[in-house]
Amino acid sequence: MHVSRRLSPERRDDRYAEERRQGEQIVADDLERVWGWSGPAGTIRAQRRADFLISAAGLAPSVRTLELGAGTGEFTRRLVESGCELIAVELRGDRGTLPRARRRSR
Repeated sequence: MHVSRRLSPERRDDRYAEERRQGEQIVADDLERVWGWSGPAGTIRAQRRADFLISAAGLAPSVRTLELGAGTGEFTRRLVESGCELIAVELRGDRGTLPRARRRSR
């Protein structure tokens, strides 16, 4: 038996609104530090994860890729270093994590 996993328009809108609120809170309360990417060990972990993604996805110059859920851009800027043509998408909008992602990925 197939069960549809599609959300009703109302439920979808609620989930998008919650994502936006979460992004605003991450920036407002500086909750990004919770992920631990900024400390010495976190910086190494983040670069290892980015290196894995670059290798696994075969990112290189002339390769187009799409990053869904760019968040604050921590990995966006690292993936771009591969020389790939990256399009990063972030749902949270201008009041949330997007401005930080833009600053990081210039």
